[in-house]
Amino acid sequence: VTTSCSRAYEHVVAAADAIDVYYGADPSTEMQETVAQGLQYKSTALDRLGLHDDEMRVHDEIVARWGNSELPDLRGRVVGALFRKGATLRQARQLEAAVACYDEAIARTSSAREGTLQLWAAKSMINKARALDKLGDPAGQIKAYRTLIARFGDSGDAALRERVVNACEWLAEAEGRQGRVEAQRAALEAALGRFGTALSAEQRT
Repeated sequence: VTTSCSRAYEHVVAAADAIDVYYGADPSTEMQETVAQGLQYKSTALDRLGLHDDEMRVHDEIVARWGNSELPDLRGRVVGALFRKGATLRQARQLEAAVACYDEAIARTSSAREGTLQLWAAKSMINKARALDKLGDPAGQIKAYRTLIARFGDSGDAALRERVVNACEWLAEAEGRQGRVEAQRAALEAALGRFGTALSAEQRT
């Protein structure tokens, strides 16, 4: 990170802290959402600065402060914080801790109807599967992909459909690595059956 960029990120951290000092105790929905957004920006800035321990502490703070909120925006911030913490842990090769973060994100969205929360769940399932692959747990990886497909396979949301077809492809690869050719074939046929005429020409290829 260049010096000028570092200063910019440091200003983001300072601004987020100032917002929290002035408005963190304000119980209004608008201000709580503003403070939570500021902390999310702070975590991103800390990530760019390479301060990953501090970044994860901010994710933990978001979960602690708004984890019981029923407001969709704040619920999204909480699940997003869990996903991002998981991603940071995965990059640091702390894979079991990353899986735990993804599991919590998935659990918190188990009954969600909001598209944003459902997308966080799908992304968490994909990252969980990748972490389990690195942990040498192909059965867990395959289960994660199958869970995603079962939950969101009939979704009409374009972003979720994209994740489902990707999961079908990666599931097929995982089954193939285990020598289960028929299961691999079934996963690919499921992708074609669900999406073969609905995706772009590039995706169909």
